[in-house]
Amino acid sequence: MKVITKTDRQLKEYNLYKKRANNWSISKRYSDLLYKNIDKANFEKIANEIYLNYLNEVNPGKNSKRENYILIWDTMINTVNNNKHSKDIKRSSIRQLNYVNKIKMNIFS
Repeated sequence: MKVITKTDRQLKEYNLYKKRANNWSISKRYSDLLYKNIDKANFEKIANEIYLNYLNEVNPGKNSKRENYILIWDTMINTVNNNKHSKDIKRSSIRQLNYVNKIKMNIFS
């Protein structure tokens, strides 16, 4: 059995950090695209298409479904697809997604 050294732990954490930073970068790119289309009449359909494209690029594994960059997208798409909410609330969830992505990108850059 291999002994895990301090350097091994540091390397593992660095790789995890880079993966998260990359996934937040992808999330920011797609949320910016979604934000540009927020005023269109069919923004709900556009949101669903962008969400699916985002999931295909991030490709969440079994363990990463609980990561924040996946959960915020799930929350946004659930709000957009809920017929009880007005269009203003649906647009607000997209704005909130974009805001969170901007904040996280400031942390990771």
